[in-house]
Amino acid sequence: IYQSGSRLGCMDFGGDIYISGCREGYFSCGDVYKGGSRVGYISNEDLYVDGSRVGYVSSSGDMFVDGCRVGELDDGGDVYVQGCRWGNIQGSLDDLEKKMYMFAFLYCFTDALR
Repeated sequence: IYQSGSRLGCMDFGGDIYISGCREGYFSCGDVYKGGSRVGYISNEDLYVDGSRVGYVSSSGDMFVDGCRVGELDDGGDVYVQGCRWGNIQGSLDDLEKKMYMFAFLYCFTDALR
């Protein structure tokens, strides 16, 4: 995952999340773990954190937080937040499951959607 041309970190879909070389968390069967604790989960196109639904991704890649559209994930791997290109992902985001994991990553492990 690249932000502003610099490599922020990496995640494998359904696996570990590294930021600046450190393992920050992981995904397991739709659950989101950060620092060893379960902080949320993915259910279909919805993301729940601390028991509350915080947002969702549409099939077209539009990201919504608290009912407001905050950005989009395109199939080519580009990430847009508040109308600006936030960064990109090596590889495509061509299905909703990948987009949901990326949305959860952006919400839980960066300040992009806060």
